[in-house]
Amino acid sequence: MPETCDIREGGLKCHDQTAGKYFLHKISLYGRKFFLYSLALVFSYIVTKYVFSACILADDLQSTTSTPLSECISLGSIFATFGSAVIAVLSLTSSSQISSFDQKLAILQYQFSTDKTSKWMRWEFLPRQSRKHIQKRQYQYYRLDNAELCFEIENKKISLPIPTCRKDFIDLSIFSAWWKMCRYKSSYSAYIYKRDCIADFLIWNCLHSMYKNIILYRISEFFISIGAAFIINSIVFAFSYR
Repeated sequence: MPETCDIREGGLKCHDQTAGKYFLHKISLYGRKFFLYSLALVFSYIVTKYVFSACILADDLQSTTSTPLSECISLGSIFATFGSAVIAVLSLTSSSQISSFDQKLAILQYQFSTDKTSKWMRWEFLPRQSRKHIQKRQYQYYRLDNAELCFEIENKKISLPIPTCRKDFIDLSIFSAWWKMCRYKSSYSAYIYKRDCIADFLIWNCLHSMYKNIILYRISEFFISIGAAFIINSIVFAFSYR
């Protein structure tokens, strides 16, 4: 068993929360998704419109003759092909990141293999925050906390969440946790060398690599949404651009 790190169990716990904070959490969760999808759609729209306006030129700008539909469809098909290629390539990338993540999660489970291992596996159908109606205008709020790896560094400990399923990729603060690991990496490395338990650094690297897989997965998913937006805009411009 590791000497300088241990697991703090998570679970579904009652949470003292107001209705305002609960809905604010929901709005922020869906707001981030809406912002990213909107950004992808707007970016692809601007690029598509610029290319269409640059490539399809009428002989006489003052003429009332519209651009031939065949030219618009030809250019639109190029954008659709480009978007499909982006989706295909990055889908392979995201799949490889998921596969790598699952392998490292299995390694982490093996290192802490006890009867309690199943307690820090998140049930994916459970939302991060939820509420249950008790009586009229009264609710009991719940919060799902992931298990955490607590690393000992000198006289303090740093806690890092353990992602276990796809939903954790979205609603855990992966970027801040990854940055925290980068910040304390040298301190932890020096500490375990002093304690002569270098094997514990493998667990640190395993969790750090899991965070890296999630970040690359999220980047791939964002560019996949851009590819899908290019396909949508190519269809719109192919039949409406004149």
